[in-house]
Amino acid sequence: MYRSLYDYFGRDKGVLPVHAGELFYLIKYHDSNWWKMRSQNGSVGLVPACYMEAVDQQTADPYEVQALLDSIDTSIEVIHEQAACCGGSYSHAQRISLRTLLERRTRLLSSKASFVSDPGSSDFQYGVLPSTSSNSEPPAQPRRPAPPLPHERSKKEAKKRRPAPAVPAVTGSVSLEDNQPPASAPAVPDRTDLQPVKVRAGVAVELLELLRINTGLSYDKSCIAVDTLVSHLQGSIPSIADVMAQISKDLKHQKESRSEDEDALLQSHDGQQLIRILDELTGHKEDSQQRTWAVHEDKEIIHKLLKDLLTILLDADPEVCRAVLRQDDFEYINMLVIYFQMEDRRTLRQPLVQIFGCLCGLQKEMLSQLLCSVLPTELSIDILNRKNDPVMQCHCALLLTMIFSTGEVVPFTLYDQINESFLDFVIESIETASDDDKGEQLVETFVPLILSFNQHFIGKDISCT
Repeated sequence: MYRSLYDYFGRDKGVLPVHAGELFYLIKYHDSNWWKMRSQNGSVGLVPACYMEAVDQQTADPYEVQALLDSIDTSIEVIHEQAACCGGSYSHAQRISLRTLLERRTRLLSSKASFVSDPGSSDFQYGVLPSTSSNSEPPAQPRRPAPPLPHERSKKEAKKRRPAPAVPAVTGSVSLEDNQPPASAPAVPDRTDLQPVKVRAGVAVELLELLRINTGLSYDKSCIAVDTLVSHLQGSIPSIADVMAQISKDLKHQKESRSEDEDALLQSHDGQQLIRILDELTGHKEDSQQRTWAVHEDKEIIHKLLKDLLTILLDADPEVCRAVLRQDDFEYINMLVIYFQMEDRRTLRQPLVQIFGCLCGLQKEMLSQLLCSVLPTELSIDILNRKNDPVMQCHCALLLTMIFSTGEVVPFTLYDQINESFLDFVIESIETASDDDKGEQLVETFVPLILSFNQHFIGKDISCT
């Protein structure tokens, strides 16, 4: 930690303006005359080394220590804000700066605690004041430009060492021992104006978002990880227990009220990824080539998009998925159904069936949307046509079972496909199923299909007018 002695305002690129008494943090030694430092407001650049003096953290006035703490907190907040503007991602330099600032903050807190417990040990009560003079003048402004930052310096300039600004000559000094008898300094009062740390709302959600982005954990596992970490820190470090309690409370509140802010859900990382994938799939669906080519060149691209969509539906916050999919009266769901209808390749139909299965578990309204679409008809056709593909038959039957499970009245046109001949095929498949695992799985999926389809029929004991 360093404090500037004089004002300095250089005009060269990469040089920070310096105000007397301002605090700086050393990042690295640019050369013997110029240092790369971070100012109180988070700006990084070069400052003349001879304008700086080291701050002794062990003998500093407690009010100076508090000022240093406030400065460190300001710099930490600036780094967080810069990272937030970049999507919540911290650069390598920012991580190093954060680690350094936090370590210095811990040391300052320790020195502050020791000073309050033993105020008589402070050197400022007895020692000689720093050599100063009332007629001391600030140093002359440097006549040569400051060196550029390392990545901007040319090879020729890199060989030279520019001199730092000259330090002013001190014409005299005043010593407390020579001019007046030593007097005891007043006791340092206890700080009663310190306010408790307040955690801004939304920190818990940002922490969840960063953890999910950087680790690939699902939303549920990220919640467990954050809750476990916060609870452990709250019990292990008493000095930050109140802060951790606030974060834990904020996390619980955000999870309960998250569905109320639909715009925030749509702007989240998972929400934006979901919208991007669905928009790309919409573009492929509307491509006229998809309807004419027997073999398409974009098969791998579409397959990857479907896999990414399935992963987000499984791992993301369900509230985010609901918010995206119900946009424009479930337009994205209708797009997926139409794409399933016009796509006949098994490698693309199978992930679509899995995606529809995820949608069934998100919201009842999505089940109704699928029931009133052409999807049940397409699934029943797949069951009839894929006699040599029991795995695909089971997947389609399972999806149909979920769609019929609500007992809602089905569209009348569905009886054209799910008719007596279809049910005869299903029953015959159950009766003639093989004794191996595939046959057993076929029976376990076809029987619930018949039972779920029968749910929408009105019983004889119910009168209808």
